[in-house]
Amino acid sequence: MGGWIKIFSKFLQWEWFDKAEMVQLFIYLLLCANYKDLYWRGIPVKRGQLLTSRDKISKDTGLTERQIRTCLSRLKTTGEIAVKTTNKYSIITICKYEEYQDDLQSARPAERPAECQSNDRQATSKTTDKATTSTEDKNIRNKEISISEDIDTKKSRKATSPSASAEAQAEEPTEKIPFAEIKNLWNSTCTGFARLVVISDNRRNKIRNRVAEMGGVEKALPIIKTIFEKAQASSFLKGDNKRGWKASFDWFFENDKNWVKVFEGNYDEKPAGTPQVRQYKPKDDVNDLWK
Repeated sequence: MGGWIKIFSKFLQWEWFDKAEMVQLFIYLLLCANYKDLYWRGIPVKRGQLLTSRDKISKDTGLTERQIRTCLSRLKTTGEIAVKTTNKYSIITICKYEEYQDDLQSARPAERPAECQSNDRQATSKTTDKATTSTEDKNIRNKEISISEDIDTKKSRKATSPSASAEAQAEEPTEKIPFAEIKNLWNSTCTGFARLVVISDNRRNKIRNRVAEMGGVEKALPIIKTIFEKAQASSFLKGDNKRGWKASFDWFFENDKNWVKVFEGNYDEKPAGTPQVRQYKPKDDVNDLWK
């Protein structure tokens, strides 16, 4: 494709100039429009017109078909183009092609193509250096703003939800849970229990809750170490009981009661002949752990 086109400096004042996809598409249409009347398979394609399709425009420009459809709609609304569409192709007319590309010395006023005259009857008269926004364009922009605000609102709601707050707190550098260290401590200390292989998301959530109850990571790690040591020393927790029940890693972190009972010594070994009496103090007593 040879030749060239004119672009006036007033193009900088075009109402769509701040939207890159609009500038790209409009310049593409100007470059592809016929500079003289031609025929394509018996179909007349006049000067200032091009026969194309959204698929071809997409391949040439890299714009998505949705972007192209939106941009063409805007250009029609503001009177830059007229579009005649069939099931196979579209004929796009650049309404001010003669004004853009005609000889600067020509005294003849540029004629509006017949295809664009219907746009003139339906829309308010426009000039290149005075941009006015049509009702349809306002609707498009308002819709874009509404969608953006809706997305921001959803993000805000998500950020202020209890689950989001817990996640945000867990992700703070000062409250980063050393899951690997807890896993290694269990495997090295609690050799009388099943070896821990994976710390799943469910386990992570439970560990976070227990660490919060213990007063944070710094205070929790010594408490967890003590709990694991007491568990390893307890024959009851390792299955030496009437039911044959055996504690697991998950049991220690299941709720706000189990770890407290172990930490307070309810499962410590008793002297021979002493009945195993397990007592549980009120939860409020747990506060003494981190005072």
